[in-house]
Amino acid sequence: MPYAALYGISPSVVAVPLDRPAYRPLTGYWWPLAGGRLSPPLEQFLADGEPPVFVGFGSMSFSGAVVAGLGRRVVVQRGAANLSAEGPDVLVVDDEPHALLFPRVSVVVHHGGAGTTAAALRAGPPPRRCPAGWCWRTA
Repeated sequence: MPYAALYGISPSVVAVPLDRPAYRPLTGYWWPLAGGRLSPPLEQFLADGEPPVFVGFGSMSFSGAVVAGLGRRVVVQRGAANLSAEGPDVLVVDDEPHALLFPRVSVVVHHGGAGTTAAALRAGPPPRRCPAGWCWRTA
């Protein structure tokens, strides 16, 4: 017997198949209740200069040397891959609320996970393909 299910995916991002049953709709992304805050070191970093580039790859690894050559301020999210990078304009963070962070960065470079993609779309203009993955220009 068929069962109903709601899918927290945006039909603007994932095309709804023509044969998808009406009792399994794509409802759009589900957002947590407002709340939380950015860590004090991140707040200070954001206040100290231009909006930085955000780099987060979840469990994917990358070379921290990549951000050194950008010539931009960068926030690197450590993630499951335990990413790290060094430099005077680099801040490495653990989990931070993307809904609060992404509107304050210039670009979001990430691994394409559903939650990060949704938060990046919500924060700014449409994405563009870039050499490192998907990038969102938010400022």
